[in-house]
Amino acid sequence: MKNWLLIFTVTVVAAGCNTPPVQTENKPTPAPAQSGSAATPGTTAEAPARSMAKDKELYETAKADYESDKSNEEKKKQYIQATMNYGEAAQYTDTLPPKEKYPLALDLFREVLKVDPKNEEAKKYMDTIVDIYKQMGRPVPGA
Repeated sequence: MKNWLLIFTVTVVAAGCNTPPVQTENKPTPAPAQSGSAATPGTTAEAPARSMAKDKELYETAKADYESDKSNEEKKKQYIQATMNYGEAAQYTDTLPPKEKYPLALDLFREVLKVDPKNEEAKKYMDTIVDIYKQMGRPVPGA
């Protein structure tokens, strides 16, 4: 009788140890908001387009200011930042198809690197886009 009790106890304990773990819901962590490029939840599709249009306007203004006085470091910084913002907005927008947004973003990040060759952020974004083209077996625009 003691043997049966021992076998029963071991079986119950062993069965309890093999219980699968409780599954928890895996929700993706929201990406950090990109400067002017991501819509907040509950906004319409026009919001990213408006933001991208604003980024483009700021980029064009900063570029014109920089080109009028390339020796001005403050204008250079503003131009680089505006170009980065516009590049990020282009890269992450849902309002443009990939065949338009990635070449635009790539051109903008290259533009930053012409002015600031050590800009790690622009290099990182550019490399990401280039890697995507290579993984798809497609030619890299402007390469």
